[in-house]
Amino acid sequence: MSGSIIPTPAYKASDWQNFGTQVEKQRLGFIALSLTNYDSNSEPQIAAGSVVEISGSLFIFESNDSIGGTPVSDSINYIMLEVLGSGDEQTVAGFWTTTVPTWNDAKQGWYDATGNKRYIAGCWYDGTNYRYKFLFDKGRDILRKFVIEIGDWNMDAGPTQINVTHYLDNEQRIRDIVALIRPDEGIAGVMDIRKTDTATGDTDGYAYANATDFVLQRRSGGYFDSTIFDQTSWNRGWITFEIEIV
Repeated sequence: MSGSIIPTPAYKASDWQNFGTQVEKQRLGFIALSLTNYDSNSEPQIAAGSVVEISGSLFIFESNDSIGGTPVSDSINYIMLEVLGSGDEQTVAGFWTTTVPTWNDAKQGWYDATGNKRYIAGCWYDGTNYRYKFLFDKGRDILRKFVIEIGDWNMDAGPTQINVTHYLDNEQRIRDIVALIRPDEGIAGVMDIRKTDTATGDTDGYAYANATDFVLQRRSGGYFDSTIFDQTSWNRGWITFEIEIV
């Protein structure tokens, strides 16, 4: 078997059926969706103007729409859309769930096991904060990248190691970690904590994750053990991490 083209219609009545078929196939898996409070830790809603295709039908949210149910603490929570009613009276509502979705080839989207409820987004909920929000808007891609601040760290006279809470339900989701360090205010440059001392070949620092934290270490006597990294009340840099959402 091979793919076949849907003919582009000419301007005559006999081709309108092809035109309708072409439009119908183009919307398969369509999602143009946003969440409110996307860049904060506040509770999200499905944003007004969002449009999503579910099992062949298009649905639009004319106003911000709250998500039903209660998210589970200390877990990844997904937002799942359920179609209610029938025919032209159908409506759609969002609900929280911790059940992992499955990619549906026929529908070109992430669905539940029945193939009727479409997954559109998710986040990590710690009982208060809705962190690391993401959308299912990239096909089958299950990797998402996030950035958090390191916070205060006097790398010269302070501890050689600090812990930064990651709030993830499972550190085994992490696929990459990069910790960028910046020097004190007024000094240019940012650098990876894992930079190598060109004279000795030693690594000047490390970054890894355990069950609860990102752990950052600097080498005693290394590049970061310096007075240009001793300012306090100063964000020392950023941790960029990539995780699997499914």
